[in-house]
Amino acid sequence: MVAERMDHLHSVAVRILIPAGGIYDPVRKQGLSNFLTEMMDRGAGNRNSKQLSDAFEGLGIDYSVGAGLQCIAITATFLAETLKPAMELLADVIMRPKLPAKDLGAVKELVKQDIQAIEEEPRRQVLLELARQHYPAPFGNDPRGTMDSVESITMQDIEKFHNERIQPNGAVVGIAGNIEFSQIEDYLNNIFNNWKPVKSQPIKEGKPGQQISHIDKDSEQTHIGLAFPSVRVGDPDYYGALGLVGILSGGMSGRLFTEVREKRGLCYACWANYTSNREHASIQCYAGSTTSRAQETLEVLVKELKNASKNLSDDEIERVKVGMRTSLFKQEDSSAARAYSLSNDWFNLKRIRPIEELEESVSAIGTASIKDYMRKHGPNPITLVSMGRKSLDAGCLSSRK
Repeated sequence: MVAERMDHLHSVAVRILIPAGGIYDPVRKQGLSNFLTEMMDRGAGNRNSKQLSDAFEGLGIDYSVGAGLQCIAITATFLAETLKPAMELLADVIMRPKLPAKDLGAVKELVKQDIQAIEEEPRRQVLLELARQHYPAPFGNDPRGTMDSVESITMQDIEKFHNERIQPNGAVVGIAGNIEFSQIEDYLNNIFNNWKPVKSQPIKEGKPGQQISHIDKDSEQTHIGLAFPSVRVGDPDYYGALGLVGILSGGMSGRLFTEVREKRGLCYACWANYTSNREHASIQCYAGSTTSRAQETLEVLVKELKNASKNLSDDEIERVKVGMRTSLFKQEDSSAARAYSLSNDWFNLKRIRPIEELEESVSAIGTASIKDYMRKHGPNPITLVSMGRKSLDAGCLSSRK
């Protein structure tokens, strides 16, 4: 448990991370962790689905449970005086879900509808495929799974996964708000007293997919996704990576928007972001263009990535830092944002980064740190996924070793 008192607030936020996300799904049962979270919502302890929902609403608790790539996350925000009953409800959801067999079919339909919706969003399709090709298996998994894998999930699969993966090994409880640490410690020790660890198998990491791939689609649009390796959170060059992404994609002043979209009119959308988990990190870029201009879009996009640390201006860097400071200020006023940060820090780093440390790191971003990052970790090699009528010539990319 990691906690931080924010006595200027009336609320408390809790975020519980359990290492049971999509990377732990069995190979032929991808989507199982996500499926389990849908079932965990349908009653727990001595309450059925409606009674559980009424209990959360009656206490004014804003609550959710969902599966990501590495973890199942249970989050809740509530008034400080409802801390104990709120934690008791969360413990029921985690340790004593009803997992009603009668709801299996309905949950399958909901999950499959979510998967089908992706087919209507080419950008999401490209980015999901980009992750699958760029990262070593299973770190490119989509936690939603596939239509076939979801259809094959049984109640036995769900119960077995819950018994084997929903356990305290490696779990993190992050709490922020108007709290007393000793009181929370007592509550958690009592509430989770019977939550026992179970021996589980480690993840076996495979190899990345193809560096260059194309998805045929009869469309006037071509969607381009790029990814290249970066440093993980906590690395000395981490803030250099964030600074680079800010230079590339800091709103309408970012270089990708300005150089690729505004000056040349090559695409209608263009951006970059940083993404990471405990094992891997990358910088990803997306551009949406027309078929006739897609090749030029790719070449200009790659050129801008490779030249991102050249001709840096003080105005560019200050703009990036202002945006990052704004995000930090939001943490100081939001129990939910701080609980999110606390739980992520402990899960990824096994330590907490105080707000003051984060502010100092942001202030230290400058021309030197961004240039140093590019020198060590520049865009090489780049994974490409495209979607449209024509595949693209990837000669402008660097090859994998």
